[in-house]
Amino acid sequence: AGPSIVAESVCITSDPTKELRSARQTAGITDAELQILSANIDGSSSTLDKAMDRVGMKNTPIDYLWLEGDPYEVFAPGAADEILSRVRYLEFGIDWSNQGSFEELVLQRLAGHNLVCYWSGTNHNLWRITDCWFSHYATKHWAYVACVGVAHDDARMLLERMEVVFAETLRKDQAFD
Repeated sequence: AGPSIVAESVCITSDPTKELRSARQTAGITDAELQILSANIDGSSSTLDKAMDRVGMKNTPIDYLWLEGDPYEVFAPGAADEILSRVRYLEFGIDWSNQGSFEELVLQRLAGHNLVCYWSGTNHNLWRITDCWFSHYATKHWAYVACVGVAHDDARMLLERMEVVFAETLRKDQAFD
């Protein structure tokens, strides 16, 4: 409840496909409502920083960041400190073929920027990774990770909700193959 906020949505992609532009047009979304930027972010988040700066979002909060690409490259040490410090919610995929230490990425890099991370499963399941590390988490596989920036007061309610979902996930009677 409260005053409505004008949202800015920016899609930064290395391949601004015709389909993405067509979907925006079909949905009736204007260029002002969703900007599509072309930027090659593979290998360095400095390009991502520049893209955010180009649209006037250099020092603004990032409510939702969905990363498609290799998180080990984009979030390499010293490469994304400015971006990570502003993120409220981050989502990315881990691929079995990615090179890098998942444990280092989540427990050092992301936790060092006050991001609490969870495995994001199907059926409304979350498994906490931060402060709940198990050695089998280091096994290479495909999965999605969802993180919330706990240093931001405006993300506190999201953290509380994610913790409730995590607790509910633990109480479920489920088996995994």
